[in-house]
Amino acid sequence: MRKYWFFAESTLNQSDDLKMFRPGLNVDFGDRLNVDFSYAIYEADNSDAQDNYLDLIFNYDLTKNTYWELEYEDHSYDDNAGTDESIITTSLGVNF
Repeated sequence: MRKYWFFAESTLNQSDDLKMFRPGLNVDFGDRLNVDFSYAIYEADNSDAQDNYLDLIFNYDLTKNTYWELEYEDHSYDDNAGTDESIITTSLGVNF
């Protein structure tokens, strides 16, 4: 299974000091299915930008070098009403 790299929202990426705390559980179900369940907390010191959200990712290996990924993000866990939304993202990837 592949490793995951997560990127905070663009306002956090532009900060000098970005902190991330992401406790979670990562489980393989057989050779093809990987499930990652976590709670992500981002904070930036030089601005009031922050984001807390529940993150659930299913990664399925289609072949040796291709995978399908489904990610669900629920942003209603912090007190920031401007970012309270649920996001579902799917992607098809190839490892070279």
